[in-house]
Amino acid sequence: MGRRHRNAETAPAPQGPMPRRVGTVALVNDDMHFVLIDVGSLYAPVAGTALKSFSSTGSETGVLAVDPERKRPFIVADIVKGMPQVGDVVEE
Repeated sequence: MGRRHRNAETAPAPQGPMPRRVGTVALVNDDMHFVLIDVGSLYAPVAGTALKSFSSTGSETGVLAVDPERKRPFIVADIVKGMPQVGDVVEE
């Protein structure tokens, strides 16, 4: 009897790494285009890291770039696009 070969079309698609939760938006400064992210005791990404913010419904609300300025438990991120809101979840 022959071996059954798995067809490439039925093979599961490779998945990228799962998003890493960074924290939540604690303050939004629309005039200066930045947010303050409360990372608590979670991982704090390095300056320049791209982040995304999501509303409580899971909709993407913004794209952010981590700034070098930080003071635990907060980090600063520039708003690259979108309109993040206080309470939004931030992921890397």
